[in-house]
Amino acid sequence: RQSAELNKLRQDYARLMNELGEKSNKLQQEELQKKNAEQGVAQLKVQLQDAERRWEEIQAYLRKRTAEHEAAQQGIKLVAKDNEIQSLHSKLTDTMVSKQQLEQRMLQLMEAEQKRATAEDSMQMQVQELIEQNDALNAQLQKFHSQMAAQTSASVLAEELHKVIAEKDKQIKQMEESLGNEHANLTSKEEELKVLQNMNLSLKSEVQKLQALTNEQAAAAHELERMQKSVHIKDDKIRALEDQLREELAQISNTKEEFKVLKDQNATLQAEVQKLQTLLSEQVGPVLTEANKDLLEQMEKSMRERDDKIKTVEELLEAGLIQVANKEEELKALRTENSSLRKELQSLQIQQSEQVSFQSLVEELQKVIHEKDGKIKSVEELLQAEILKVASKEKTVQALTQEIEALKEEVGNSQLEMEKQVSIASQVKELQTLLKGKEKQVKTMEALLEEKEKEIVKKGEWVQVSLLGILKANFCCGVVTWTFLNFSDFSLKGQKDTIAQLTNKVQELEQQNVQQLRQVCSVVLKMFLLKGEEEQMKKLKAVVEEKEREIASQVKQLQDLQKQNESFKAQIQELRRENCKQASLVVQSEELLQAIAGKEKEIVSLQNELATQRNAFEQQRKKNNDLREKNWEAMEALASTEKLLQDKVNKTAKEKQQHLEAAEVETRQLLQKLFPKVSLPSNMSHSEWICGFEKLAREYLKEASGSEDAKAMEQKLKEAEEMHILLQLECEKYKSVLAETEGILQRLQRSVEEEESKWKIKVEESQKELKQMRSSVVSLEHEVERLKEEIKEVENLKKEREHLESELEKAEIERSTYVSEVRELKDLLTELQKKLDDSYSEAVRQNEELNLLKTQLNETLSKLKVDQNERQKVAGDLPKAQESLASLEREIGKVVGDANVIENSDVCTESELTDKRRNVAVNLNQDVGHLKKLLVSVSQMLSKGREHYQLVG
Repeated sequence: RQSAELNKLRQDYARLMNELGEKSNKLQQEELQKKNAEQGVAQLKVQLQDAERRWEEIQAYLRKRTAEHEAAQQGIKLVAKDNEIQSLHSKLTDTMVSKQQLEQRMLQLMEAEQKRATAEDSMQMQVQELIEQNDALNAQLQKFHSQMAAQTSASVLAEELHKVIAEKDKQIKQMEESLGNEHANLTSKEEELKVLQNMNLSLKSEVQKLQALTNEQAAAAHELERMQKSVHIKDDKIRALEDQLREELAQISNTKEEFKVLKDQNATLQAEVQKLQTLLSEQVGPVLTEANKDLLEQMEKSMRERDDKIKTVEELLEAGLIQVANKEEELKALRTENSSLRKELQSLQIQQSEQVSFQSLVEELQKVIHEKDGKIKSVEELLQAEILKVASKEKTVQALTQEIEALKEEVGNSQLEMEKQVSIASQVKELQTLLKGKEKQVKTMEALLEEKEKEIVKKGEWVQVSLLGILKANFCCGVVTWTFLNFSDFSLKGQKDTIAQLTNKVQELEQQNVQQLRQVCSVVLKMFLLKGEEEQMKKLKAVVEEKEREIASQVKQLQDLQKQNESFKAQIQELRRENCKQASLVVQSEELLQAIAGKEKEIVSLQNELATQRNAFEQQRKKNNDLREKNWEAMEALASTEKLLQDKVNKTAKEKQQHLEAAEVETRQLLQKLFPKVSLPSNMSHSEWICGFEKLAREYLKEASGSEDAKAMEQKLKEAEEMHILLQLECEKYKSVLAETEGILQRLQRSVEEEESKWKIKVEESQKELKQMRSSVVSLEHEVERLKEEIKEVENLKKEREHLESELEKAEIERSTYVSEVRELKDLLTELQKKLDDSYSEAVRQNEELNLLKTQLNETLSKLKVDQNERQKVAGDLPKAQESLASLEREIGKVVGDANVIENSDVCTESELTDKRRNVAVNLNQDVGHLKKLLVSVSQMLSKGREHYQLVG
């Protein structure tokens, strides 16, 4: 039995092991399924995230579209307001026409009232006559009654008198009826006057409303543009934060869903574990192995780990909710900061608009000052260039004077040497003549230099005068020009000091003139500065007085307007009282006599009232004419503003329609991309299409996701609706803030307009000053052109001087060559004289020998004759040399004359001058060569003579 039971137990154990293996396999499969399910859940989460992102994009897009739709509605409202303005404008024109018609009617009524007054006067006269007749008839009746008692025959006459009395009574009744009708006419006319006055007041109020509307619309347009920019920036920030919040909410929702799924899985696993435990306890009982215990422990560990994971998920959920709350608080803080920043932006924009006008004026003035400074600097540079030119000319004059002194010294030395040398006197004379010619040239050059110095002095004086003129035009630059004049004076002093080495008397006179000019310049400068300051003070006083007058006139106008308003109010109250009195008097008229007496009183009072009303009406007509003119001006301004607003509104409406159409197309494309399976016809309107698409999308989402997703989406929709309500409340707050800002902007606009009028006056004054400065600048430009022309002349003179200097240098080189040759000739002549002296002494000593050697002398006489012939030839050649020297002097004189001609004429070019110089140099070289040949021949002849004397000796 025990073996059978053991076998059974073993079989049961095997079964249980198989079942455990199967269950473990099942568990592994379930774990694989769980993993697959988790992967599917992750994919579903990704899909849900994509769907939520799409939904958020749709919501953001819908919000944008709603904002654009609201903007379009605002634009439509603006269009409607513009249409209302146009209708009001047309009503205004109609009311103006009706007002004119009413004024014409008033004039007609006044004329009718005058006619009625004349008629009433005549009627009063007739009534008085009738009353007198009635009294007379009553007296006659009394007499007739007294006679009737006496005379019964007079009954016929009494009946006739009764008939006459009845007729008179009828006439009196008719007169009373006509008076009642006229009184009714008066009351109706008074009511018409009241209606007209009310119409006038309503028209005035409507005009003021229209003006306020136009101002509000203009200010609102500017503010809307500014506010939209700032709001867009803040909305972007808020949208970014909302996107972050939505992402975190989506993550939280995903974690919640995962938590739910894990809870469900945990519950199922716990149930399965409990089932397994029960099965094991039933089947195995006490026979549990260590392997089963390990499996159970592993299962319990996995359960604990899952519980831990669930706890961590719950903690993460709580942290996410805390973060969401913190971020909502941050959003509120950001919104408050947004409102404060908007207010600060408005104040800053106002300040910037005020500063821009100041900065533009300051920049314009700075530009004018910079232009004037540049022109003054150019004039100063031109004057400095002229001073440098004058200094260079002075240096050239000094060099020429030094050269003249050196030439004079050389001439003196040459004269001393020529006095010693009698044989070369003719050559010395010729050299003297050359030197005289050069001295004449130098004198002419000195005369030219003196003339040019005089011209420079004149130019300096003219520059001083022109600078004084500049000081008159621009007294602000007085100190700079004064220092510049002093600098020019010092430069002129330097010139005159250099010239003073030649002429001391001219120096003293010029110094005196310079001192006088300085004194005059300093006095004139002080006078001009004082005059400029006085003119500035006068201008400032005039500006202050004008502003005070304007303020006083404005105050008077305000007081007059206040008085007029008070007088209008008093007249209206008096008219109301008079109307009440007239109504009470009309009611109380019961009997004929009392009515006639009351009517007489009323007529008198009405006449007085008519006189007062006529005066008031004339005053009102004058005021109405003034108001009419003002209304026409206001109408013109309104027309111009309406045109501008219509253009702007049309542009904005077109742009908004285009944006709306583009937005509708984009929304449809986006929605179709998000839900490609949902399709609707494109012929439907946008609102119908969106409603239909929403229905189909909801159905599609219901089919795609389960009931839990639908609930989550409904919750999100509720949250979105709540957010929408909050946003609407915030929009209402913003609208209230905008209304307040509109009022502030209107006040600011009024103040800006007043400041603009003031600035316009200032701008006109500155434009006048600019015109004056431009005229002064034109005069300065003319003066600068003159200075440029004079500078050109000075440059031409410089060129001529340079040309002369080059020619002088060449002449000096030639002169140095001539001097060296002359010195060589002098040395040769001295040697010849010594040799001749020796030969003469020897000849004296050998006179005795000569007598003895007459025969030899006779032989040598023939040779001496030949020598004499040769000497005669040499003597004939000497005048040729003199002629050649004369020709050289002439050529030099021609060269000097050509130089003078070049100085006086500006026609010759540099190429012609170079050609002439080359020709003169060639001629001079030829003449020098010819002279050298003659000197060689003379030296040969002298050497032959020496040999002959030596032979004779």
